[in-house]
Amino acid sequence: GTAGASHFRPAKVQMSDNDRVRALAAGSKFSLFLVDVHGVGLRAFSSGSNEYSQLGRQPPLSAIGEAITFAWQAAASLWSRRDRQATRTAFEAPGEVDLPRGQ
Repeated sequence: GTAGASHFRPAKVQMSDNDRVRALAAGSKFSLFLVDVHGVGLRAFSSGSNEYSQLGRQPPLSAIGEAITFAWQAAASLWSRRDRQATRTAFEAPGEVDLPRGQ
């Protein structure tokens, strides 16, 4: 069978090891989760990959691009506002972003 989100390529971005950003961007038939991978970059996973794998096709590239664009904007907003703890009002778009505080 297919290996889930193995056909999605990571979107590289610089970030510190303490910054872990999870951005959820909802599409029409799937959602992309962009997560920090050991401070190396963002990697895209599709929650709808199983559905598309069963259909023998991948999500449309346009939808993936829109989700990645949304996640980049959301993450940038959080990074610029995190000192003011404005994570709940960092952006006005559907979805959610979780920026855990360091312990």
